[in-house]
Amino acid sequence: DELAIAQVLLRMAEYTRSGEAFYGLADASEDQYLSLLIAEAAASGRAASSQERPWVNSASVYDGRAG
Repeated sequence: DELAIAQVLLRMAEYTRSGEAFYGLADASEDQYLSLLIAEAAASGRAASSQERPWVNSASVYDGRAG
């Protein structure tokens, strides 16, 4: 976890210099959505299923469209 935090801090510093995005709203939204599904499944003891969300076609750092 410490290495991940350090990497985020480095990328945030780079963002302030260059404006190059590294973790956009679409990625954050998807991560939060999946976190909520995991919590729901853990609380209920049942499998949770995901559905396509509105941000799925937004820019993502994972597919090279962000920036």
